[in-house]
Amino acid sequence: MEADDFATSLKTYEGKLIAYASTFLGDVERAKDAVQDTFLKLWNQPNRPSSLKPWLYTTCRNRCIDILRKERRTIFVDHQELEAHESQFPRPDLSAAGNDNYRNLLRLLECLSKNQQEVIRLRFDADLSYREISAVTGLSEGNVGFLLHTGLKKLKLLASNTETATHRTTNSTSE
Repeated sequence: MEADDFATSLKTYEGKLIAYASTFLGDVERAKDAVQDTFLKLWNQPNRPSSLKPWLYTTCRNRCIDILRKERRTIFVDHQELEAHESQFPRPDLSAAGNDNYRNLLRLLECLSKNQQEVIRLRFDADLSYREISAVTGLSEGNVGFLLHTGLKKLKLLASNTETATHRTTNSTSE
């Protein structure tokens, strides 16, 4: 791989991969290590992968799984604790972190299954296609579509229930 191509890939995907790896590992520092290993593997590739984005996400995901296996433990992260740590990598989706809607969405996303969370993050955070998500996760494209559909439907229901409850609380307080 040429140095210019590598630098462009690093600039384009590093922050997004760190965010993705953080969802697996629950720790930004370990996520950075996984992403560094991913880019080292890319650098050592004799030829540039034909589909770079899915290759990066698949390699990063596999590295995260290896890290978790090596540690023989799963770490659950409290989102409040995670939000308290600032990242040195600005993410466009987090630039609106002060926005209550974004925080509510993160909280509601935790109500979904791990598979639903992962495919939603890969679709909307990483902007991967169904085929690319399938390649990254090992799920069939049909299963990816089903998980996205049911996950988004559940998010919409949870959001409307939350909005209704908030509206009722606001109205009862003002009376």
